[in-house]
Amino acid sequence: MKYKNQIENIARAIIVKNDQLLLCKMKKADWYFLPGGHIEFSESAKNTLLRELNEEIGISSAKVNCLAGIAENQYFNGKFTQHEINFFFDTDINNEESIKSQENHLEFDLVPISNLESIDLKPENAKQSIINYLNNKQNFWIPLP
Repeated sequence: MKYKNQIENIARAIIVKNDQLLLCKMKKADWYFLPGGHIEFSESAKNTLLRELNEEIGISSAKVNCLAGIAENQYFNGKFTQHEINFFFDTDINNEESIKSQENHLEFDLVPISNLESIDLKPENAKQSIINYLNNKQNFWIPLP
């Protein structure tokens, strides 16, 4: 098995608006992930999240409340095995700000929390923990097996 030989650190936002979770997907994909992006060298996870929300959705007034959970994940991308650590942050946005993709390859959808069980949400190993967090504010840590 071929590995990329680096661990990617990713900051992701858990944003709830009117009992719906903000999700992102690549336009040609049939699966979702939480908005956010890769943490750059010397950039904090919080600042990464604020930057990515502004770049991807045009949201400039986000407030990062707390760390909701961490999930370590590995998956094969068709060429090599990727290894990532996802930091999930409880995040608020101004209800008046519109959610509109600023990038041609991304779409953003508000999905009812009650429908999350039936969608393909990545990373797969964090899906149930994200749902538990939304329902019970139960923090989580998911290490690799």
